[in-house]
Amino acid sequence: MNWKVTCTMGERTAFIEAWLSRRFTVTELCIRYGVSRKTGYKWIARFKSLGMTGLEDASRARHSQSHQTADAIVARILELKNQYPDWGPVTIRSALYRSATDRHWPQRARLVKYLRHTGWLSRVSLVGKRHRKPSHYIMLSAQTTSGAPTSRASFG
Repeated sequence: MNWKVTCTMGERTAFIEAWLSRRFTVTELCIRYGVSRKTGYKWIARFKSLGMTGLEDASRARHSQSHQTADAIVARILELKNQYPDWGPVTIRSALYRSATDRHWPQRARLVKYLRHTGWLSRVSLVGKRHRKPSHYIMLSAQTTSGAPTSRASFG
C-alpha cells in the first residue's frame, strides 16, 4: 500500500481552496481531510482574518512571562554587586530585604543565575561551600555512661 505524503500547510491550503469552491460543506471537508469540525472552522476563521498566512502553525509560547523578575530589580542587584564586589548572593539578598521589607525579592538561586549570567560569579566560586560536611557530624562510636566506646549495632 502506498502512503500519501503531504505537508500540513498543503493540506490546509487545499482545505481552504475546496471550501472557497463552495462545492462541499464544512462537515464534508472535515471528513475528507480527517480533521474535526472545530479545527475546520478554526482554519476558516484564520483564513478570513489573516489570509493564507493565518493557516501556519501559531507559536505556543507564552505571550508574557509572569514569573520573570522586573528589570528594575535586576538592575538593583547588579548595582549592589558593582558597589560591593565582595558580596555574594546571600549578602546581596539580605541588603535588598533590609532596604525594603515589604517587597518580594528573588531567592538566592535566582540571584546566582543573574550574577553568573553577567559574569560576576563563576561556578567554581561556590564549589565546596554548601556540600562540606563538618567533622562533628561523623560519629565513629557512641560513649556509654561508663565511658567505654560501643558501636551502634550493640544497641539492639
